Amino acid sequence: MDKIFDEVILTDEYKIDFLKDFVEKNKEKEIIFVNDNYNKRFSENAEIKKSIPEIKIFEVDNYKKNSSKNIYDIFQQI
Repeated sequence: MDKIFDEVILTDEYKIDFLKDFVEKNKEKEIIFVNDNYNKRFSENAEIKKSIPEIKIFEVDNYKKNSSKNIYDIFQQI
């Protein structure tokens, strides 16, 4: 991912709190969020969309073994 993005950030903080603060400090940047929590990603993504509408969220289905697209294919569409 570091070949596609200017910066990749990993955090163990509560995602919404981290993202609100990060977006506030980086208003001039386009921010794309990829949720790595398979079990919670739909509820978390809905909450993030509601709380931080300016952030882009990518839903990735590469958790499935037979997925036709992987994460790199998706990011190349950006």
